[in-house]
Amino acid sequence: MLYGWMKSLIIYLVISGMVLNMTPSGNYKKYISFFTGLLVVIILAKPLTLIFRFSVGDLEKITYSMESYFENRKILSDGDDMYDYYDMGIRDSIRVSVEELGYKVLDVSVTTDEDKNLLNVKIILNEDSKNVDEDAIKNHLIDVYYLEKSSINIVKR
Repeated sequence: MLYGWMKSLIIYLVISGMVLNMTPSGNYKKYISFFTGLLVVIILAKPLTLIFRFSVGDLEKITYSMESYFENRKILSDGDDMYDYYDMGIRDSIRVSVEELGYKVLDVSVTTDEDKNLLNVKIILNEDSKNVDEDAIKNHLIDVYYLEKSSINIVKR
């Protein structure tokens, strides 16, 4: 089984190499090399289908679900109601960096402009976080996110 797979891979690589060397160096050469590369990936993936016991129908289901996911994501990104994953990533990053300083963060909210530049940050700390060194938190965020001190608000609840 493995021997046959390796044999077919080597034969294909030799034949595709000959085809690529015989192809004139025009616009079509990049398309032919792309296509032969795709076929190499398919040949390399053949043993994986045996390992995971995928059938053609299973692969089609996975492909369909991936296509529908990306189509839905594009539709959502075209609207104004899309949940902004970029802002979510910044909020999570700020939360982690402030918690690494030793504070319990309840919530973080950020404001970005159309170009995704960070404008304002509001950090809500747990009331149990006594002796909050706001300057240390602000200086840390200024160093990491290049914010102005006035655009960082720290609130204790």
